[in-house]
Amino acid sequence: MKQRLGREALVLAATLIVLVAPFVAGGLYVYGKHQWALGRLAEMEPRYARLIGLEAGKDELAQATARAKATLEQYAYPQDKDLSQAGNDTQQRVRDILSAAGLQVGSSQVLPPKADASFDRIQLTVRAEGELAALQGAMIGLSTLKPAIFVDNMTASVMGAPRAEAPQRLAIQMSLSALRIHP
Repeated sequence: MKQRLGREALVLAATLIVLVAPFVAGGLYVYGKHQWALGRLAEMEPRYARLIGLEAGKDELAQATARAKATLEQYAYPQDKDLSQAGNDTQQRVRDILSAAGLQVGSSQVLPPKADASFDRIQLTVRAEGELAALQGAMIGLSTLKPAIFVDNMTASVMGAPRAEAPQRLAIQMSLSALRIHP
């Protein structure tokens, strides 16, 4: 009878183990998933905090964006301006500044634009003649233009033999460029 009780206890224990094992396995699975979720939350917390910070500072970001756009407009034509219109506008503004400074513009030509990552570069070549003082005035005038005109290259050479009674005249060749925001 002792052997029978031992066997019944063993069967009862085996039955309990078979009944309890799925609950233990399920609990371990849930515990593992819980630990995984806690790890994911810990990874996401800094990102979430940054997003909360961005949300809190959205007014400041909007103001900074508006200031950046205003600054960009001082240096580049807007993207809705046609390239040929921007080129012609650049050419006319440069000719006006050079003439107002006292230089005689011989020729000016708008070259085909070059596309960069963010901008279209409108290139212009200008040939002019005049005195050194007129060239200095023209350079000052070019620096005040908005959108900005950039002097990529400039060559000035003396025309004729120097004379003591008259200021020397210069032959000037400039490569200029302006930017347009790339659409």
